[in-house]
Amino acid sequence: MNSVIERPVIDVPETVDDSSEIKLSATRVKTFLQCPRQYRFHYVDEIPTMLTGALAFGQVIHQVLHNLQMWRLTHGEPLNVQVAMYDFTRLWEEIESTEKPFFKTETEYAEYEELAGLILSGYVEAHRELPPPILLEYPFEIPLQDEVSGRKYLLRGIIDRVDQADNGLVIVDYKTSKRKPSPRQLAEDLQLTIYAFAANRLFEQKVTRIVYYYLRDQTEFEITRDDGAIKVLLSETLPMVADDIASQRFKPKPGFYCRFCEYRELCNEEGGVDLRRYEPREN
Repeated sequence: MNSVIERPVIDVPETVDDSSEIKLSATRVKTFLQCPRQYRFHYVDEIPTMLTGALAFGQVIHQVLHNLQMWRLTHGEPLNVQVAMYDFTRLWEEIESTEKPFFKTETEYAEYEELAGLILSGYVEAHRELPPPILLEYPFEIPLQDEVSGRKYLLRGIIDRVDQADNGLVIVDYKTSKRKPSPRQLAEDLQLTIYAFAANRLFEQKVTRIVYYYLRDQTEFEITRDDGAIKVLLSETLPMVADDIASQRFKPKPGFYCRFCEYRELCNEEGGVDLRRYEPREN
């Protein structure tokens, strides 16, 4: 799925071959911090969960945007809404038939089709006159080691898009979520902190901007991360999570999110937490 566009502008390092047992990503770390037991159910015990309509839609839109930019490069033509919608329809029908996502209402499938039209037409209009990206869906792996414990772990991720600006590189992360992030959510977003660290570690050129791209109305939220945020990530957050995973410390952390957790029945059977305070709310 990753594509390194020719006419290279930056030096892209080779993917590392690392045997670290602890492999972290933004999603894995956020899951662990939310509830270590949920992390264990999902990543250690590998108990599958249901693919929701929202997740399926996000996956398809990301793939369509990737394909759209590649179509532009290979055909030498402007971005095209009709091409994008054709690709969306193909992939949307494919994921519905093969993976059977769960849709909350009978109309949700069609509502996402309508939303796709708004997102893709807005995206094409916003990017019609802009130069193409230099990287798309770029996967990275960075081997790290805690200076205190000596524990090694691997930090992984996928950067949606890298653009070339006059004064350096721009990292773009697409989002299809229903709500726009608050300033506080942007400031605390772990994934963006990881991208800020990773991009400056990976690329020869300076990363001048990191953009949270809200696709529903094509809003760009520019974020910054200072050295203090990166230091907390590398000296506290990631080593703590890696150490707890290696030591198999997966205590439950009951709270608001228990209402939506697909593992709540398993968690209740395992014990150690009273979930009666966090019963799912009826619609």
